[in-house]
Amino acid sequence: MHALPEHRVIAAGRSQGADWTAAFHRPHLPIPEDPASTLRFGGAMRDRLQALLDAGRDDALLRFGLGNACLQAGDPASAATHLAAATRHDPDYSAAWKLLGKALLTQGRDADAEAAWRAGLDAAARRGDVQSSKEMTVFLRRIERARQAKA
Repeated sequence: MHALPEHRVIAAGRSQGADWTAAFHRPHLPIPEDPASTLRFGGAMRDRLQALLDAGRDDALLRFGLGNACLQAGDPASAATHLAAATRHDPDYSAAWKLLGKALLTQGRDADAEAAWRAGLDAAARRGDVQSSKEMTVFLRRIERARQAKA
């Protein structure tokens, strides 16, 4: 029989042993003050994910990660390409639809972003993803308000 960790959390939310909050404490990683260092990190992740894609692996999760890395690296066009591929692999991947809309909006493609978020709402409903649904609803309201402000 395996021994339970000292900081196990019991169903009622209480711990056995030391203070239960200690089980959740993790040292924080320093946040780089230089935005370029963040881009370099995103670039390294992007390179690793691109290598996996180039090696023949192609699935929704890889494309989502690659799209996210591209977006963080300031390349929304490539991000949109990878995120669209993620939604083709898994049409119910609501997080991919949400990020695809963001990548499209970043490029000034408001109508395409709106279409992506509407498809994402359908995907979120099928999957029961309430949080993504709420976020995409907010994004759609912002687009609608911007459209009304222009009129």
